Amino acid sequence: MRGAVALLVLLFCLSGTWGQGERGGVRENDITEQGHSQIESQVEKQKTEYIPKVAFFAGLSETGGFLGPFNTETSLVYTNVITNIGQAYSPVTGVFAAPVRGVYYFRFSGMDATTSQYMDFCLFKNDQGIMWNGQYNKLEEGDLVYMCLPSGYRIYDDSNKHSSFSGFLLYP
Repeated sequence: MRGAVALLVLLFCLSGTWGQGERGGVRENDITEQGHSQIESQVEKQKTEYIPKVAFFAGLSETGGFLGPFNTETSLVYTNVITNIGQAYSPVTGVFAAPVRGVYYFRFSGMDATTSQYMDFCLFKNDQGIMWNGQYNKLEEGDLVYMCLPSGYRIYDDSNKHSSFSGFLLYP
């Protein structure tokens, strides 16, 4: 859209110079160079305003079953990746690495599949627990976000993706 506006402005400027002829004091070549320079600056501006597309959604496992309890806090690796636009989530490590600075939204769900068992798990940003369930977070490029299961707890998942982890970039 900006490119089209820049082109229209350039054409308008050029049409005025053609009407002046040789005595108008401005050479056609000068206007063409100025217009070309304006277009180049518009292209450079658009390059810096590029907003990457970042979104992921992953279930804990494809096969289902319980994970845990463990004697120590354990990082959760969500291996059943459904969406991974921008490839910022790693199904090998379970870690999301922010590709750009910006505001992100993260959400997770979990299931234990028993009524007598209390369940607990937390989202971490750079080794610090930051939330439970869902939250907006301002991240710097390279910040790491992942899920942990506290010691003594377990989590359940199956093909219905009851236990999932997702996130996306709202704006840079």
